Amino acid sequence: MSYVPKAGTVGRRGGGRMWSLPDIPARIVPGLGQEGGAKMAMAAQTPKSARASPDYFGCADVITRSRRLQQILKLMPTIARSDCSVLICGETGTGKDLLAKVLHNEGRRGGPFIKVNCAALPEGLLESELFGYVRGAFTGAEADKPGRFQLADGGTIFLDEIGDMPLSLQAKLLMVLDEREFYPLGGRRPLRVDARVVAATNRDLREQVGLGRFREDLFHRLNVMSIELPPLRERREDIPLLIKHFIAHLCEQEGRQIEGVTEEALDMLLHHDYPGNVRELHNWLHHASILCQEERLIGPDHLASYLGVFRAQGGGRQGRAAARPRSATGSATGSASGAWAGPEPERIRAVLEEVHWNRREAARRLGMDRTTLWRKLKKYGIT
Repeated sequence: MSYVPKAGTVGRRGGGRMWSLPDIPARIVPGLGQEGGAKMAMAAQTPKSARASPDYFGCADVITRSRRLQQILKLMPTIARSDCSVLICGETGTGKDLLAKVLHNEGRRGGPFIKVNCAALPEGLLESELFGYVRGAFTGAEADKPGRFQLADGGTIFLDEIGDMPLSLQAKLLMVLDEREFYPLGGRRPLRVDARVVAATNRDLREQVGLGRFREDLFHRLNVMSIELPPLRERREDIPLLIKHFIAHLCEQEGRQIEGVTEEALDMLLHHDYPGNVRELHNWLHHASILCQEERLIGPDHLASYLGVFRAQGGGRQGRAAARPRSATGSATGSASGAWAGPEPERIRAVLEEVHWNRREAARRLGMDRTTLWRKLKKYGIT
């Protein structure tokens, strides 16, 4: 870990020292190298010292020191030059959509990047969204409407949450992959399409195949090239980079002047398990930056209570009694939203009750998409 504490106690908060975060670029723009891997192409204002640092490896906003993720990025130029289908697997918030954009941007296709969330729409609407319809196909279809596949012609279509696609639509998707053509709803003639298919899922599709919920032939057709993104808890060496990057971005976005985090806050951030992965880390740094109004350092009381048990400011001991969860106003509460050690259904219910069942806010606090939260509510029978 390359954290180096500054001499003295800069911006003391509860006796905590400020840790100087590594100097990394606030922005990274696409730019894949030729020497067997990817190179970072920094924004113009990036210091030369940061550009020369061996600690950073990234492309298109992917910032990492993780050797496992670096190996994935090294494959991107090779995969991008191919038109094969790609299946990106990983937990919620690991950056599957970002990697899909990397593949598109670095590929040789000049067409659009079209994203479809297969879990966000019911079966009937998803079919018309993907394949379009012709005039008169159903009541209210007063004109032809192109589907997402047609719009992605010459480019890339990204099928997010492919594991939630209904079986009936999986057969139609297989036809597109095999024959490069499809029938719009109500159509009598097939339409040709030339679009690269990149799919993503947080489910184990092999397990879904065994359970009869996903077609085996479609799985093999999508799984020509498979990429498994590691969760943030398995690449903790990236947390310092991401903290610096997100704080710089939030300061620029909101006109703030936050300099870093205290030692206690850093310890919390480094040891949390992040069920929501990178998205969760970003959400809670955003949360902390809002509460950090007049101070230059993010401290433990600025971070969301569910990040874990706070360290006692005086002695560094851990325990639930050492620091009760705090509300946005800083007052102690009896909220159960910090109970991340418990089962997921209990954690979700606790957060929902805290936000008075506002699902948008609950999803934000849990570090997941609203569609993911909706699926989990359905799965656990939470109403």
